[in-house]
Amino acid sequence: MTTEAVANDKTKVTWGFSGHMDYPMNLMLLFMDFEEIIGDDLETGLKNLKSELEK
Repeated sequence: MTTEAVANDKTKVTWGFSGHMDYPMNLMLLFMDFEEIIGDDLETGLKNLKSELEK
């Protein structure tokens, strides 16, 4: 995760995932919706980050 001040009241947040998953787990990725699986956690993280940056 990286943050970049865009203006006095705006911050650009960039984050992502990278890694390697061996067969047969990599095939399962075709059928999984990661946004559905971890979406709530990502939303909570963004809310927490916003709270910290606004202090």
